[in-house]
Amino acid sequence: MKKELLFLLFIFFTLSLYSQNKAAQTKFTLNGKIKGKNTHIVYLQYFDNADKKVKDSCFVKNGTFTFIGNVKELTRGTLKGIINSESEKDQNTIDLYLEPVVMQIVLTENKFDNARVTGSMTQMEYEQLTKLGFSASQAIDSLKKMYTNISQQVPKASNRLDSLKLDSEVNRIKSLVEHYRGIIINMEFEFIYTHPDSYLSAQRFRYLYQMISLDSTNLLFDRLSPRILNSRDGMFLSKIIRIKNNALVGKMAPDFTSIDINGNPLSLSSFKGKSFVLLDFWASTCGPCRSQYPHLKVLYQKYHPNGFEVIGIATYDTKSEWLKAIKVDGIEIWKHIPFVKDLNPKNLNIPSDENLYFKYEVSPIPIQILVDKNGMIIGRWVGSGIINEKELDQKLAELMGF
Repeated sequence: MKKELLFLLFIFFTLSLYSQNKAAQTKFTLNGKIKGKNTHIVYLQYFDNADKKVKDSCFVKNGTFTFIGNVKELTRGTLKGIINSESEKDQNTIDLYLEPVVMQIVLTENKFDNARVTGSMTQMEYEQLTKLGFSASQAIDSLKKMYTNISQQVPKASNRLDSLKLDSEVNRIKSLVEHYRGIIINMEFEFIYTHPDSYLSAQRFRYLYQMISLDSTNLLFDRLSPRILNSRDGMFLSKIIRIKNNALVGKMAPDFTSIDINGNPLSLSSFKGKSFVLLDFWASTCGPCRSQYPHLKVLYQKYHPNGFEVIGIATYDTKSEWLKAIKVDGIEIWKHIPFVKDLNPKNLNIPSDENLYFKYEVSPIPIQILVDKNGMIIGRWVGSGIINEKELDQKLAELMGF
C-alpha cells in the first residue's frame, strides 16, 4: 500500500511539473510604460493558446501597466489607449507580436507608432523588415492617393484626348505600384530565406506564397526548420503547399460536388469519360478574368459539340454580383458554380473540403485548369492575355483533332 501511495504521489508530482512547464511555455508578460496624462486604461486584443479572441484591459498606475496571458508560439496583438477613432492607424493604436516571453513596451500618448518594444525577437525582426520596406510602402500609399484622384477625373474629361491622357496616367501609376510591390515581395522573400527558424517567416510566408511562383514557394518551404514546420503557421503552409502541388499538370484533379446556378447538383466526376473540362476560377470584380470571355465564348461554341465543357467557379462574390456578371458578360452558355456552397461573405474565407478555392489553391485569379476525360489535369494557365489564349487554342485543337 505504501509503495502504491508513493507511486501515485510520483505521478501527481510529474504531471504537476508537466502542467507548469507547459503553462510556462505559453505564458507571456507585457510590461508597459506610457508617457501622457490622459491615458488611464489600455486595451489588448489577441488570440490565446486555445485560438480564442481575448479582449483584455489594464489600469495605468503611475504611468505603468502589465498584461499577462497565454499564446501559442506567436500571435499578432493590438494595443490601444485613448480611442480617438475606429481607424486601424489611430494615433493611440499599435499592432505588435506577442510570444511566450517577458516583453517591455514604452509608449507616448498620441504617438503609439513610435513605441519601443524589447524582449521579443519576433517584434524586433518585424520592425527591421518594416524599416526595409518603409520607402516602398510610402510610395505605394502616395500612388494610391494619386490613382483615386485621377480615376475620379476620367469620367469628367471634356474630350477624348484628355480622357486618353488620364487613362495613360492611370496605367502608369498602376505599373509603379506593381514595381514597388515587387520590391516588398523580394524583401519578404529574402527575409524568409535567411530566417528559416523564425516564427515571423512562417507568418509572412502565409501571405507571400500567393504572390510568388510554385517553384519559389517550394524553395522557401523546404528551408523552414522543423520547429517552424510544426508551428501553427507551419502546419497551415504544409497543407496549402501540398494542395498546390497536387493541382499541377499531370495530377488527378480533385473531385467536387456543388450546386450550379440553376440549383442542380454538379460534380467534376460526372464528366469523366465524356468531356474535356475547363475550370475557370474568376470573380465579378476581376477585370482580367472577364476580359477572357469574348475569346472563351468562341472556343466554347466551336468545341462544345465535340465534348468541351466549361465550369465557371466564382470566387469572393456575393450571389447578386455573381449572377449579374454572368448575365452582363453573356456566359450563361456554360456551367457555373460558386467556390463555396454558401455565398454569405462571412463564410468566404473559411478553409474546408467544400471550398474549391482552397481545394485547388488558386491564387491569384484568373486561373484556368484543363481536365481531360480521365480526370487528369493537362493544362493550367495563370493570368490573362494573348499567350494564354493561344496556348489554350492549340491544346484544344490537338485534343479535338482540328
